[in-house]
Amino acid sequence: MDYVLLRHELEYQQYQLKRSRQQLAEMQPYTPFAATIFDLMEARRELKPVNQQDAGRTLAMLAKQIDSVRKMVEKVAATKVDTANARVRDSLRAVRFVGFRTAGFVEDLRTTLGQWYRYYSGYDPLFSWWAEDPYKKSDEALKAYTKVLRERVVGIREGDNDPIIGDPIGAAGLAADLAHEMMPYTPERLIAIAGLQDRDSTLELGDRLGFGYRRGGWHCRGHRGGGPGRERNGGQTKCEQR
Repeated sequence: MDYVLLRHELEYQQYQLKRSRQQLAEMQPYTPFAATIFDLMEARRELKPVNQQDAGRTLAMLAKQIDSVRKMVEKVAATKVDTANARVRDSLRAVRFVGFRTAGFVEDLRTTLGQWYRYYSGYDPLFSWWAEDPYKKSDEALKAYTKVLRERVVGIREGDNDPIIGDPIGAAGLAADLAHEMMPYTPERLIAIAGLQDRDSTLELGDRLGFGYRRGGWHCRGHRGGGPGRERNGGQTKCEQR
């Protein structure tokens, strides 16, 4: 039994890794500079000696690359599209989902770069001399890029609270999550169940408010009585077969 559960969990974790790689691939065109930040942090974790002058050059190039990507995104976001086209609307919706995820990813990159910089800054005077100014430019570039993604791509205005935006995982992702929880349902079946429950809840609420209800093949409006067409509390119920 333990083996079955362990295998079940490992298979799900492998799928999660596959999903994460897919999401990173979707964000890659928006974050080609991420590898540079990852390399800097990885070198620090491995305790490799830092070359102060090279670090300054890397940060200067990083700031320019971030600004270049930001300008490209601003240009694309300013392009007018035909929102009356259903396919275009679906494409824009997908871009907004990826943009919202990318904005959070860029914030994480900014935090990671800050941790890397503070590890050496002050402790190594030469590092501080070479890296201080280009680091500030890189940090500001990441901050500005996050703002562009949030405001120009996703549509969140400055000062607004973050909306609740789900990150679609698709039918395959939902099926994998259901299988992990050992729920014997398909996504389609759950949607059908939810639709039935929503319909029944709406009819029950309408019944309580006196707006109408269904009973068998009859559709009734008014107060519920002992049967179709019967009175209760002085109110007349009118029913017709449908």
